[in-house]
Amino acid sequence: MVFSRSQLVSGTSWTLVGYALSQIIRFGGNLILARMLVPEIFGFMSLVYTLIQGMEMFSDLGLGPSIIQNQKGDDPKFLKTAWSFQLIRGAFIAFLACVLAYPVSLFYGESLILYVLPVVGLNSLIASFNTPILFSLNRHLKMKSLVLFDLFTQIIGIVLAISFAYKYPTVWALVLATLVYCIIRLFLGYIFFRGFKPSFGIDPEAKAEIFNYGKGIFFSTFLGYFSGQIDILSIGYLFSLTTLGIYSISLNLAKAPLEICRALSTKIGFPWLSKVHREEGVDTERLFQMRSKIVIPFIAIEVLLVFISAPLIHSLYLPTFWDAAWMLKWLGIGFIPGILNQTYSIVWLAIGRTKTFAKLLALHITIFIILLIFGYQFGHEKGVIIAISLVELFYYPVQSILLHRHKLWQPKLDLPFIALTLALIAWAALT
Repeated sequence: MVFSRSQLVSGTSWTLVGYALSQIIRFGGNLILARMLVPEIFGFMSLVYTLIQGMEMFSDLGLGPSIIQNQKGDDPKFLKTAWSFQLIRGAFIAFLACVLAYPVSLFYGESLILYVLPVVGLNSLIASFNTPILFSLNRHLKMKSLVLFDLFTQIIGIVLAISFAYKYPTVWALVLATLVYCIIRLFLGYIFFRGFKPSFGIDPEAKAEIFNYGKGIFFSTFLGYFSGQIDILSIGYLFSLTTLGIYSISLNLAKAPLEICRALSTKIGFPWLSKVHREEGVDTERLFQMRSKIVIPFIAIEVLLVFISAPLIHSLYLPTFWDAAWMLKWLGIGFIPGILNQTYSIVWLAIGRTKTFAKLLALHITIFIILLIFGYQFGHEKGVIIAISLVELFYYPVQSILLHRHKLWQPKLDLPFIALTLALIAWAALT
């Protein structure tokens, strides 16, 4: 049977509460850090973590989604195999961070990357030892325990970052705080969640299941990295780290509704649709039930951010960050179709069409690059930001065509918001 209504309501409620509190903690921490550190440090760390994320996605086999989606996701042999591959992946990422540190530092003209990137790479190695029970909780929508654990460890991480920054207001404060946080989270995971005994071992049958699902995930996540992070990489290369730091501030604010939407889609929608697919098959009615509950409220929040962008930034940040206001306005507009696209994207993973998803991400990157070139040529810094904000709008019809072939496209829900996006673009261009 699919999940009961009470399970879905409980899972959704905890996910919403957890993400809202998480954003409040993160936002509050960033406000404090913004008064202790200069924008350049935010830009530098944004670039470094984006590079590490790329290495993580380059080696992703979809171990977490495999545990959630696979029929054998509760089998101890399956969990042991997934955890073992997780260790191999973590060691590979740490090694790759050391190897790439020098050439990357030359590419971006930042010698500090040579020393920081290998240290940050250790975070991935430490995290690879985390218990797979965290994915099992998500598989069964036991979100309360997972959310409380994430919030508790996040508070620890913020406190560490503020404490280190107060004592040493440099890049190293954030680097070392994150390292200590990863170690603490690792041990707390095994203390709070029993049921998995760490031991290396690979079951041939489980390996085949993971690799079969992971082949599409590998390309999807690798392409997803460039699709989602190419803006950071491009701005970090084209402009100063100060510009990148200011952009990261506006991006975090504008992306908040989309990230909540993504959290609900991946933590609730994906397990639910996967189970529906295994037992009954996904249809447009089921998908509409999920999307309509997510799309409308979070697009409303995005629109609000667009209209209050200037007073919000001016009241919360020092003048050195005020350029984030116009960036927030444009990015907020761009994430309206982004929310529509996000609520569709999990369909491909739930029904096992990971290769289709990978092809869509490749097209998303192509659209980004084309718009980026035009934006840079015609508007330099502002042109690039506006180009970034238009990517999701141009990507929407591409994904919709494929969804229409599967009889899953929902124009009655989507098209009014596409019209709203076009109206806001016209307004923003005139103001």
